[in-house]
Amino acid sequence: MPRYLAGGARAGDSIYILGGYGSRSGDQMLSPQYLYDLMLYDIKKHTFKKVYGLANPDSSVIFGGAMVIDSANQCYYIFAFPNERFNSKLQLIRGSLKKPSYELVADNIPYSFQDVRSGVELFCCPKSNRGGAGKHLFNADEGQTDMQIYSIAFPPDNEMTGT
Repeated sequence: MPRYLAGGARAGDSIYILGGYGSRSGDQMLSPQYLYDLMLYDIKKHTFKKVYGLANPDSSVIFGGAMVIDSANQCYYIFAFPNERFNSKLQLIRGSLKKPSYELVADNIPYSFQDVRSGVELFCCPKSNRGGAGKHLFNADEGQTDMQIYSIAFPPDNEMTGT
């Protein structure tokens, strides 16, 4: 199913894709829906496989574009946030690559979501045990992009979950 506002990451010869927002027709204006599935794309075979579907959360969320895969622990990290309001918060989650479960980790980060004019990326530097988040918002009227970078201890501690 075509989707946007999904997260993804490459791990070996596979690409994991999490969630998104889309319509079976491909036209995002016709019956769009939130998606909470973890898909696996095999680069060599050019095939998709559904790994699992997450339970729908209490309120709808979408995911940041970049997911970090922790192959040793068979988990992923990604930002989740609501796309139905401008002033929201990014919440980092840690999810399993094997079973449909996730947990909230780290404090949240203020985020101004404006569809395709904004974006958020998560990255990790394993040698330094640090990660980061980069968020941006493009202002068309001024022709400028506001970019902010946040540092995150990696792996994040789930006891640090904020509101």
